[in-house]
Amino acid sequence: LCARLAQDGLALASELQVLAPRLEAQRARRRAERASTGTLAGESVDVRWEPRGVQAVLARPLPRWKRALDVGLAALGLLLLAPLMALIALLILVTSGRPILYAHERTGLGLTRFRMLKFRTMRVSHADGWADVQYLNEMNGLVFKSAADPRVLRLGKLLRRTSLDELPQLVNVLRGDMTLIGPRALSPTPEKYEPWQLRRFDVTPGIACTWQAARRADTDTAEWMRADLAYVQRGDSRR
Repeated sequence: LCARLAQDGLALASELQVLAPRLEAQRARRRAERASTGTLAGESVDVRWEPRGVQAVLARPLPRWKRALDVGLAALGLLLLAPLMALIALLILVTSGRPILYAHERTGLGLTRFRMLKFRTMRVSHADGWADVQYLNEMNGLVFKSAADPRVLRLGKLLRRTSLDELPQLVNVLRGDMTLIGPRALSPTPEKYEPWQLRRFDVTPGIACTWQAARRADTDTAEWMRADLAYVQRGDSRR
């Protein structure tokens, strides 16, 4: 197809993704046998979402220059923002007690899972009551977002509105889990995404993304994913 288009003076942006399904099925079968679950390899989610499969092969670690920039700016940010972060921690402690930080699993580069840090903005007793508030979801896809979430503290609403709750993610940047600018690290596990959305995991997730900066009030999850893929595509064009 590319050769035929080239004859007409046209170019087609293309990519080739390769996976050894038989090998992945064998791995999944061995895991199922060890767990004695009776699950057939052909029915195992692991056959599709095996981290050592195609997604990990396509994942692109940060260039050295960007990693160095991330480390320098994150360290400087933590140093300069230490008084503000200490004040926020104190306010959380006084108004709602411990814990001050909230660590939640997110999907990162190559579908790896990591624990992302935030200042706690919810009541401790209701932090995991996600299913009970789904009817309040303002997004139309797999991401939950609601301005009327009853689990969120009064102080938490202020922190979320100003994005100050995300300051601890500078620690994630230092660890290498995240970068400063990149697709948002979201909580749904990989099998919740549509196949076309998985390319967002070819790059390291960031604290801020283009969708967040330009369309934060948008409630269309598909548009969010397309904005992330556009960011990934721009990175491809600079390679």
